[in-house]
Formats: sequence, C-alpha cells, structure tokens
Amino acid sequence: MTRDAPSTGSAPDGASDDALMRAFSSGDSGAFERLFQRHRRPLFTFLLHHSGSRGTADDLFQEVFLRLIQSRAQYQPTGSFRAWLFTIAHNVMADDRRRAALRTSPHDGLAPGRDRDGAEAWEEALVSRDGRGDPVARSHAGDLRRHIEAALLRLPEAQREVFLLRERGGLDLGHIAEVTGANLATVKSRLRYALAGLRRLLSAELAALPESSHE
Repeated sequence: MTRDAPSTGSAPDGASDDALMRAFSSGDSGAFERLFQRHRRPLFTFLLHHSGSRGTADDLFQEVFLRLIQSRAQYQPTGSFRAWLFTIAHNVMADDRRRAALRTSPHDGLAPGRDRDGAEAWEEALVSRDGRGDPVARSHAGDLRRHIEAALLRLPEAQREVFLLRERGGLDLGHIAEVTGANLATVKSRLRYALAGLRRLLSAELAALPESSHE
C-alpha cells in the first residue's frame, strides 16, 4: 500500500486504532502501516466472501484504503475504528454495485466462518486447522468449503453483508447497524435469516461428512 505522508514520529507500541489514526493524520506514515497490518486480513476476507471474486475484492480493498487516506484529515475518534473502516467498505461496495449491477467473475479461494450466536457451528465440521486428519476427511473438508462458498453467495445481499460483518469483520450488532444504516432489530433479523439459510443450504453437505471430522 502506497503512503503519501512523511513520518513525523512514531505512535507508541500498543496504541489504539484511534490513536494510530490520529498519528497518521498528523503525518506519521508508520501509524498507517500498523493500522493496515491490523485490519487488512479481516477487511480483505470480508470483501472476498461478499463479492465472490478475488479480482473484485482486490479492487475494492485498494479503494477502501485509498478513501481512508483521503479522509484522514476529517477523521474523528468513534470508539471503533474497525466499524468506521467497514463503513467505508460498505459505501465502496454500494458505489461498485451502482457501477456494475451484475458481476460475472467466478468466486475463488473463500473460507468458512463461524456462528457466534448459538446457531449450529458448521465450521466445526471441518478437519482441524493444523492440517491433521486423514486424506478422506481433508477431501470432504475441501468439498464443504466449496459448498460454503456457493451458499454464501446464494444468500440475499443484505443478509450476507450482516453475516460477514459479524463473522469476518468481528463487529458487534450495534456497530453493524452503524455500518449498514439499518436499525438493530433489522440487523438481528438479517443475521438470523442468514444463519438459517446457511444451515438449510449446507445441511446435506454436513450430513455427508465422515464421522471423524466431527470429533
């Protein structure tokens, strides 16, 4: 990521996101680099899952951080830098949809999420993250990932966004409401329907997994 402000000092180790953004606004390019490293992975994963296209996600990712750089002088501490960042992402995606109502690029390289609100934790059906498990289990896990990719893209857009802001952005429901401009009841409803939809779309795939993958 290219930075356009010279460094005038360094924010202290362990500085909050708000402190780093203020430092960047004052000319500390190192503070921007730390913000970028903290948030690039969840932001890119969110954009990748939502768009279903790595190329589109790359473009949106660059646009989000470009807008962040351009708006640094107007930044006001919000208590949640990540919510502010994902609000930019929400607006970037809305602008992109207006430019191109239909995307045709195939999705690739997506990864599953996890339900934190007590619904079925469908990611637990995958083999362990450290790579253990027999080849058959790994094959089934790969198949399930592909089904999850497709299932996410079949959700209504508003449901998919709320789900991914929660699971990939790590935002609480109040901040999701801020990002999307929806009220809290609507956010809760969209998340509930998204989880129900994913369970329904994935029920057959989960049932087909070998027993060892559930251990």
